[in-house]
Amino acid sequence: MTGTVFLELYGKRLVKVITGGTLNFALPQPSAQDIGKSWTVVNADFGGNSSTSVITLDPGTQFVRFMDGSSTGSTTTDFNINSSGIVEIICIAANASGGTNSTPNFMIYGSGISQ
Repeated sequence: MTGTVFLELYGKRLVKVITGGTLNFALPQPSAQDIGKSWTVVNADFGGNSSTSVITLDPGTQFVRFMDGSSTGSTTTDFNINSSGIVEIICIAANASGGTNSTPNFMIYGSGISQ
């Protein structure tokens, strides 16, 4: 899913229910009116194997703060939302060029997340 389509679906629950196959979401460059928008992503694929039943969140150039209780920085590395995972993604800024390690544009938290 492109960043443009992803952005249009704010406030929605994006649920993967198909069996097997990887689903990819790209994060967009947000603007000021996008700050505070959120997306809940649920991976309800229980039939595939762990290597093909993931949702991949591709930040592209967007810095994302991973709220795992111990991380202090942000990253542009892909996130995997594994089978049974539920995450929330929140736009927290609209910094140019995706933000920085200390001033990310997005944050993510939940269960079943890996990098």
